[in-house]
Order: sequence, then C-alpha cells, then structure tokens
Amino acid sequence: MPNGLKKGLLIAFLAAGLSLYAMKEMGTVPMGTLLLYAGLWAAVGVGGLLLVLRRPAQAKPPEGPNPFEQMLDDERERARAILSARFQGREVPTEDSNWLAMLLRIYSGDPLAEANNYFFDAVAVHSYGYPWRSGWLVLYARETMDAYKIRRPIWLNENGVAIWDDYPGPTWLVPPAKRPNKVSSQQQAWYIIQSAAHAWAQGADKVMYHQLYDDCGDEGAGSDFPPHNGELCVAGQACFGSAFGLYRNLAGSVCYSQHPQPGTPRPAAQAFRLLATLFGPPNFGNGQLEQVNGITAIHFDRPATQERLHVIWNRSFQAAQYYLTAQSDVATLYTLNGQQTITADKKGRYLVALPPALPDDYVGLRQGDVSGIGGPPIIVVEKTRDALLEQRMLAQFDVAVSITHAIAKAPVMRELLPELHPLLR
Repeated sequence: MPNGLKKGLLIAFLAAGLSLYAMKEMGTVPMGTLLLYAGLWAAVGVGGLLLVLRRPAQAKPPEGPNPFEQMLDDERERARAILSARFQGREVPTEDSNWLAMLLRIYSGDPLAEANNYFFDAVAVHSYGYPWRSGWLVLYARETMDAYKIRRPIWLNENGVAIWDDYPGPTWLVPPAKRPNKVSSQQQAWYIIQSAAHAWAQGADKVMYHQLYDDCGDEGAGSDFPPHNGELCVAGQACFGSAFGLYRNLAGSVCYSQHPQPGTPRPAAQAFRLLATLFGPPNFGNGQLEQVNGITAIHFDRPATQERLHVIWNRSFQAAQYYLTAQSDVATLYTLNGQQTITADKKGRYLVALPPALPDDYVGLRQGDVSGIGGPPIIVVEKTRDALLEQRMLAQFDVAVSITHAIAKAPVMRELLPELHPLLR
C-alpha cells in the first residue's frame, strides 16, 4: 500500500474517533446508536491495522525458459560484465549513453572509414570533482575503442573542481553546511594530483586542468561582486561563483575582479608545478593501480632514468600507514610542502605516513568511498635495482680507470687491476 494512502486513512480514522468523542460529550446521539458507531469504528481500525501489517505476497517465478539462457553470446557477456562491475562498485553506462560506441558503430559500416583514419585522431573525456572517475572514463573510452579494434590517443582535456573557501566561492558556508560540487583550496590541490595519477594509470596520453584563472566559472560573463559573508544573497541575485582557477582572477577581469589578492596562486598551482616537475619528460608508463584498506597507491616506471614513481594517498577519515616495497635503499618523498629523503627498513620497505581525507559533498560516490577526494597525496621517487647495479658497476669502472692511470705513471713491473664486471670487459 502506498505511504500516502496509509497516511490518508490514518488521518480519516483519527478524525472519525474525534467525532465520536464529540457526539458522546454533547449527547447529540442516543447511547445505543453511539455504541454501534463505536463498534464499527473499532472494527475498521483493527482491519486497517491488519492490512498495513500484512506481509506482501511472494512473487512467483516466471514460467518458461530462463531469459539469460536465451541471450546471444555477446549479450550474455555484456550482462555478466555489467553485473560484475556493479558488484565492484564501478559505474556502468547503458548502451545508449555510450556516444563513442554509437559513433564507432556507424563508422564501422562506412566503406570510407578505414581509409580516412575512421574520421578522428583522438578521444577527449571530461571529469570533474572525483579523481577515480577520471581514470574510469579513460578506461571506458579505451575499452570502447578496443571493441572496434581501434587505437587512438585519449585526452583528459577537462578536469577540475571548484572551491568554496576563497572568493568568489561561498566562503560563509563553513562546515557542516553542504557545498555540493565545491571543496576547500587544499582539497583542490589534492584533486589535481590524484585525478592525473588515475588518468595516467589507465593510459591517458594528455591531462589538462580546467583552468588557469577563475575566469567566469560556470556563470555568465559579467558576473561580479565584492567579497562578502552572504549578505548579498538576496532577491535571487548572483552572490557566489565557481572558482576553478590555479590562480585568482586579475583586477581587470570581466568576472570576479574584486579579490583582495588578484592574480596570486592558490595551493593548486603548487600541485600543478609538482606534477610538471616530477612527471614531465622523459616519458613514464606501466601504471599499476593498487587499492587496499582505504589506501590508493599508483605506481609508474620511467625506463629512461631507471626510476620508479609512486603516488599514494589515504581515502579514509583516519590517519593511516602504508608500507611501500623498496627498489633501492633510499628514495625521495615529495609533498605539497616540500621533500625529504627516506630510508628503507631492514625488510626492504619504506614506511609512508598518510594523513586522513576530509569530508566533501560529492554526489554519486562508488561503493566504499567516503569522499570524492582523498587526503594529501604523497609522491615517492626511487631508483630501480637495475639502476643501482649500474651505478655500482660504473663506480668500479671509475676505480679501475683511476688505478690504471696511476700505475701508468709509476715505475712498477706489473699492473694490479681489480676484477671488472663481465659487462665491462
């Protein structure tokens, strides 16, 4: 029975009871008649209570063959993939929402498609507010192209998140006030690193952040007002905006031009600089995603410099520790506040302390996530074991060259050179 109908019947029942009580007090109805009415009223109440409390009948299984067994092989595999993804908490678009698949289906039937590079050079995806989704979208685009045996670069050419705690954001909405789609300036900086790491792990060729300055955000051109504490939010007037920028707007901007520190960087600018410094050329790849006990760790290889790069953060609201298997004796640990050298323990591990995540109001989290953005990310860079072996070999070689040079000048009868590694003979 619908809840609205239940409420209506309950109100009518109580109103009838009040009417009976009023008739008794005023003596407008003979006692015999009143008792008859009261009996009917009680019977209706008991019957209604039994109707509300009764258990719904169990639905009978449909007769006939199992629909799953009647599916075509590709339909059955698609159904299994959707169910598996749902159990893992992954987002699964419906077939008619995958615009790329619909387009490739049309192209695959075009006789001119193959000769013309299937009419496109790259795929662009957009992601806002949820780092994990940046990687998922790249993965989904790649798997869609794989289904049609097509390979193209994938660009995450829009990704970002707006902030609330700096002009032109709604700075007066302090916790526990809800701020959908807006986070703190620190969380914005964490987002940039986490989103890029997720996208790179799934094979994104380019990652672009939206945007350098606040510009006009999600609002129209000309939106402007001075900083305030909410008092300008009257009569439907625009009183806050979407601050996506790595930098605050300049004083002469067409929107949000009244920041007391125009043109200055936010913490997000430092995050962008750190990414550009550590993940710029030479190339890196082989992204490996690890998610366990509320911690995300994404590992990359850079063969040209024989380095291993790790991006690690905490997705829970409690501080955590992560043991990173070491490739060398020492590594450099980077945060948004600086860097330090860390040393492996006797078991060959780096102990990495991870501060907790902070609550945000992102809508649509996957199962197991308590916030869209994790805690402060940690980046660890170390040399691989092959690089260390090569360094030791080169050190031996330097010693050998030094000794040979010294012996050449000395009046001795024989050379006393150390045994060189077989690769240097």
